Formats: sequence, C-alpha cells, structure tokens
Amino acid sequence: MSEPVHGPGAAAPRLPPGAPLCRVPFLAAEFHGAVRFGCDVRWRAGRSLVDSVAGFADAVARHARRLRAAGVRPGSVVAVIRRNHADLQALLYAALHVGAVPALLPLRLGRDRLLDCLGALDRPHLLLDVAGVVRLDGAEEAVRSRCGRVFTLSVVDESTHWWAPPLPHGGDEAPHGGGGAPHGSTPEDPGSGPGAEPVSGPRLSGRRTGSGPCPDSGPGPGPDEVVTYDLRDGRLRALSGGELRARADQSTSGRPARGPGADAAHFDFCSPDACATVLGALVHEVPFLALTRTESPTLEAFLRDHRPVSLEAPAEVLADWAPLAAAPTMPFSSVRRFVASDGPLDRRTVRTLLDASAAPRPFFVQRGAAEAPAVR
Repeated sequence: MSEPVHGPGAAAPRLPPGAPLCRVPFLAAEFHGAVRFGCDVRWRAGRSLVDSVAGFADAVARHARRLRAAGVRPGSVVAVIRRNHADLQALLYAALHVGAVPALLPLRLGRDRLLDCLGALDRPHLLLDVAGVVRLDGAEEAVRSRCGRVFTLSVVDESTHWWAPPLPHGGDEAPHGGGGAPHGSTPEDPGSGPGAEPVSGPRLSGRRTGSGPCPDSGPGPGPDEVVTYDLRDGRLRALSGGELRARADQSTSGRPARGPGADAAHFDFCSPDACATVLGALVHEVPFLALTRTESPTLEAFLRDHRPVSLEAPAEVLADWAPLAAAPTMPFSSVRRFVASDGPLDRRTVRTLLDASAAPRPFFVQRGAAEAPAVR
C-alpha cells in the first residue's frame, strides 16, 4: 500500500527551498521553534529538556561545539555507536554543521561487524556512549587502529580513558543562536544481533570533494550527505541530501499541514527511515515524538498521555502492539495514520489497528509497497 500523494491537505514546507541539511535544525528553530519535538526517554541539552524544535537545535549546536573542540574538521567522517535514541539525529546534524560526514552505526550489530564498518569508513572520528563502549569491549586496540580519534559522549570510567576519553566541552560559543551552558545533550535514562556479509564502503562524495563548513545563510556548498547502515542488505549506504529530502517529503505525505496532534515513531534512529522522518518533521513543521521503548504497558501510557495522530514502527513491532487495540483505555483512538516500515504487515493486523481508531477515515501506509492505502 503506497503513501498518499501530496494534495491540498498535505504538509507544506516553510523553510527556504534548497537549504543545506546542516542548516535545517537552525532554520526550523527560527521558523517554528515552539513546535513539539521530543522523546519518550527524557532528553536534556544542558539544563533544559529537549521538547521542541528549538530545543533540538540547541542540542545540535552543543554537540557541534564539542566536535569542533575535539578537532573534527570539514571533510572528516564522524561515526557514532550509541544506544537507540533521537539524540542520534542531533549528533548527525552536529557533524553536518561542522562540515563532517556523519555515519550512524546500529548498536545491535555484532562487534566484528562494527569493526568492519569502521574499517570501511577510513579512520573516522568515533563517538561512543556507555553501551557503545560495552559493545566494543575487548577490541580497543582494533578500534583505535581503524579510527582517527575515539571519544565517549560522557565520562564512563577511568579504565576507558586511555583509548576513549570524554569528548571535550566546546566552550561558550553558540552558533545560530544555540546559547547556554557548554554541556552536551544527553538522555536521562540508560538504554544485538549478529553481523552478516563483509561490509563494502560507501562512496562519500562530499568527503572526496572536500566539503566545507556549513554556510551561515542561504543555500550553499555545505555538507549534504549522511551514511547509514542498511540492515536489510548488510551494507553501509551513503545518502545524498537530495535523496533524503525526497524521502522526507514522502514521510509527511497525507498529513494535514500543521494540524493538531503529533507524529509518533519508533525506529532504529540510525536508519534511513528515521533520518527522513526527522528531516520531514523539521522541514514541514510536524510535531514529532520519538519512541525508543516498545513494551506494551509503556506504549499504552505514552499513547494515552500524548494522543498522536500518526504512529509509525517496523511491521513486527506494530504486530506486537496490536493486542492493545482491545485495551479499555483505547490507546489507538487518536491515531489516524498507521505506518509500517521494515517489512509487510498482515491484513488482519491492519484491520485490528484501523478498527481501534476513533479518528475520521483512518488509513494504513506500508512503506515501499505499491498498492493504495487501506481506508476504513
């Protein structure tokens, strides 16, 4: 079932067309900074919770200051291995902002697979959280041999400092209005699988041509490429800005422009779908809530409290959530748009979800399929 096409009710972008990816969070903060942007795992940039587009831009700016202080320069690759959280997307935009190419690697990969990826990226700067350090335990020398520098996003323990010291703070510089204390952006709560075939490195066009730092205003030649890992074929993929923008426009297709309610989505926030959905939310002024926890009781409370109008998750996760349709709290009653990514969802589950909605004409979208959306 395909995405509905853009029409009179589709979300309309308000940011200047053609703005480089590295400027999107800051432009979005200027145009609609109060629009909701948050995560089910509480998230702070400095002393403030990240709960709006402006807060997200502040988190990006803080990460960017720290990357500059760590010696990341235009043309570098910044690889990130950390537990799943929307802050991965803030790190992505921070790398772009300093002129680097971000490479987001899923924590669920096995250690050897991650080492293969790091080798394919040609000595990147590597950022780790505690979970990333644990995943690479025992391979410290191998990691160092494949990376230019290795840092942790926060202090882990003294035994880690010799190979992965904490990323330095970036002083009080506040690019694009992202002022405040020079602390990084961190989720408040703490957070696998085997690898597959050998990794082939992506073609990093921006890196090969010597991309510069993000321009301060207007369209420009700033970095416009991200690297993600495609779990379906076990390869690193370089996504151009144009491809990501096209996916972002698709992700907001069929959603009322600046309508009430938020879009809620559960992703591996390293994935191309996550990159496209976050970009779409920023560009098209769509309130967005990131879901990282998938347990049914947690989800039920989240849906009851936030009443999203759109809900997206991998098909197998939506199938696990379907029994909540019978809950007396009616957690799916506000959802008009159900979206399945990463695999097909059977028709019986689709019907269960649609029947649990009290919204007018709810519909279902299967990412990547060619049929029309199912409408109740």
